[in-house]
Amino acid sequence: MIDTVLFLAAITYGPMLGLFAFGILHQQKIWDKGSVLVCLIAPALCFILSKNAQNWLGGYKFGNELLILNGLFTYIGLWLISKKQPLK
Repeated sequence: MIDTVLFLAAITYGPMLGLFAFGILHQQKIWDKGSVLVCLIAPALCFILSKNAQNWLGGYKFGNELLILNGLFTYIGLWLISKKQPLK
């Protein structure tokens, strides 16, 4: 039961971690509607990766590091949809 709760926390809190990190580290504007897509795609990728990791990665099983990976996917997705700001 505890593993299920931690898995759900990793899936749901990952996008918040990525959004927070991107907001702190960058001053770039993002495509607003794209951020919703990124925050839905990143957990889906993590879910697929966690379910297939044992076959794809030689028996490796993801644990709590899934939270960090989910945040990283969100951060990268936000960076890809960001708009470059001109230097002033």
